Amino acid sequence: MALNYYKNELKENAQLLASKGKGILAVDESTKTVGKRLAGIGVENTEDNRKAYR
Repeated sequence: MALNYYKNELKENAQLLASKGKGILAVDESTKTVGKRLAGIGVENTEDNRKAYR
């Protein structure tokens, strides 16, 4: 399959990622740092919630 086949799909995905409220999240934060983020949105810092957040 030619790479040109993926050109439109790549362009669409790039536009979606650049949309307001969207993007790529780095999930290499420590449990403490993720806990602060969860607390900021009123979510308990549990393993399940950290996995869901990531």
